[in-house]
Amino acid sequence: ADPVTFTARSPPLASALGGGVAPMRLGMLGDLGQTEHSNDTMRGLMSHADDLASVILVGDLSYADYFNPRWDSWSRVMEEYLGSIPFLFIPGNHEIETDSNSGRSFVPYAHRFQMDPLCHTRPGGCMGGYSDPDGWRANLWYSMDIGPAHFLYINNYWDKELSDREGQGAGGEAGADADAEGRAHARQTTEQWVLQTVIADLQAVNRTLTPWVVLCMHAPFYNSNDFHQNEREMVVSRALLETVVKEYDVNIVFAGHVHSYERMNPVYKNQTGEGPVYINIGDAGNREGLYDHWLPGEDGADRPSWSAFRKGSYGYGVIEFRNATHALWEWHSNPEPEESPGGASAPGRHLRDQAWIENHVQGDPVGLAGGEGVLWRSMNALLGDEDAATALSGHLCPEGEYKCEWP
Repeated sequence: ADPVTFTARSPPLASALGGGVAPMRLGMLGDLGQTEHSNDTMRGLMSHADDLASVILVGDLSYADYFNPRWDSWSRVMEEYLGSIPFLFIPGNHEIETDSNSGRSFVPYAHRFQMDPLCHTRPGGCMGGYSDPDGWRANLWYSMDIGPAHFLYINNYWDKELSDREGQGAGGEAGADADAEGRAHARQTTEQWVLQTVIADLQAVNRTLTPWVVLCMHAPFYNSNDFHQNEREMVVSRALLETVVKEYDVNIVFAGHVHSYERMNPVYKNQTGEGPVYINIGDAGNREGLYDHWLPGEDGADRPSWSAFRKGSYGYGVIEFRNATHALWEWHSNPEPEESPGGASAPGRHLRDQAWIENHVQGDPVGLAGGEGVLWRSMNALLGDEDAATALSGHLCPEGEYKCEWP
């Protein structure tokens, strides 16, 4: 057979390595799947292809769900896109796919997507992820600098992971015969590892060289949709990490899982005004349908005060980092059934939501300084945070429960 040749470009050089802080655009997707809606989403996103440095897909890729031929069909559809623009992935709940014989999860995903494969060559080594007896390893936790932004990717289904390190790692596993006390201790160790790993990564960011910090995960902290409320992964990860995210001045948190689009105002502990901008972008296509039933706010309001814009439509997002202080976010929906093809500003582009996001860390000497000053500021906040303490205790959600009550 004749060889197949692809031409691909790499993301721009990180500012920390001498790259500029000039405008940079990235595509954002979540819960893609392989339906006609998925195809519409990709056509729309690829109408921006010449301007995109990379595309980030925040989990739920193929919706194979234990049927491996779906991975193959998804890969064939995505081949032309993956061969031209750098894609970055994190796993979602549809990537768990626990093997009934080995008990290992994320196997099909991990053997197809080896994110950050050279992490072992760096002084700090790899964050955490997946390894098997054959030596194959893939990172379910990783970070990198792209242009003026530092991106941290986490797997908030960490209780489904198996550790690749003795006694620690993302998913420190208790033995099959461990008693309830042993399982509780293993869960506590896992959350401690998560906290230490996230803090260590954010502590090392030089905000002068990479002024923007973005967190990507699958299950969101904030969600005013009627679906996916109080699920274990959302409750525990938010209780454990929300204070850290705020104290380290993370600018934007992208998530998926909820099959709709929602952008939040800056929010912390349900209070608007401070904290990151949370954006849920789980509307790229999937085969389970859209979620368009929403929760009201307090005192008769139509929505919570922290919910700025929400809509149950398929689509994609584009984030443009204009400079060190301002980024422009756009959400484009796929064509609505009642719209004619000529109504869009460009093929596949239906701009529904747009917002400027400001980066205030440039005026924060403590945030810019990094090192021990930020570490102690974060640890002092954590010591006084009841939600984080409860999550660390391992008692926030009963073992094996799918739904949890927020404390």
